Amino acid sequence: MSFQLLIVDDEVPIRKALASYIPWEEYNCTVYDTASNGKEAIKKLEAHPVDLVITDVKMPLIDGIELSKYIYDNYPDTLVIILSGYAEFEYAQSAMRYHVSEYLLKPVSKDKLIAAVQNTLKQKKSVPVASKNAESDGTKYSIFVKQAMTLIQEHLTEDLSLEWIAEHVHSNASYLSRVFKKEVGMSVISYITDLRIKKAKDLLEHSDLKTGEISEAVGIHDPAYFSVVFKKYTGMSPKAYKSSHVS
Repeated sequence: MSFQLLIVDDEVPIRKALASYIPWEEYNCTVYDTASNGKEAIKKLEAHPVDLVITDVKMPLIDGIELSKYIYDNYPDTLVIILSGYAEFEYAQSAMRYHVSEYLLKPVSKDKLIAAVQNTLKQKKSVPVASKNAESDGTKYSIFVKQAMTLIQEHLTEDLSLEWIAEHVHSNASYLSRVFKKEVGMSVISYITDLRIKKAKDLLEHSDLKTGEISEAVGIHDPAYFSVVFKKYTGMSPKAYKSSHVS
């Protein structure tokens, strides 16, 4: 599978350089098309949605922030990387609420841009189990929330905090908390605890691990606290739960 890119910049030399001077095929990418402003980009997206849009901020007619909002509202599976001049950088960061994946300050080196593209497209390669289950019953999470879910699942055995997760999905804690709860129906911390209890139940049912070992395996490093949390969620102690599931 080759990822398709749309490059948007009102300066012809920059647009040409981004499209032609990087060997995109070496990174499993293809430049589908280019556009000189956000309005032109929207027309091209309507004709052919792409995987990633690389856009400048300051452009005529429709700028990069407005374009990011349009993509957020209409193409939630399309990722966005913003390029901005120093004077617009703070303004560009306001696009965080539209789930922009990367912000790069001009002039950007070829290596830095390639690294940003590769990092961003990793989001397209793995959808967390919880998200797949949700989509099967008609629910569709945004890329932003999928990123958080994937990160949580990959680091479940570690000490997780809302602030740490927010930092790694390029957001702030209050915004992540609000959006996650709206889409998933529970807080980030409740989601983490729910995953840990489900994993603990599975280990209690299908392994010979002791309570302390299971506690470590699910990322709760205090066995006593693990027992308290487990009982709160299941109504049973880990030992009682294991006994009730012995065949």
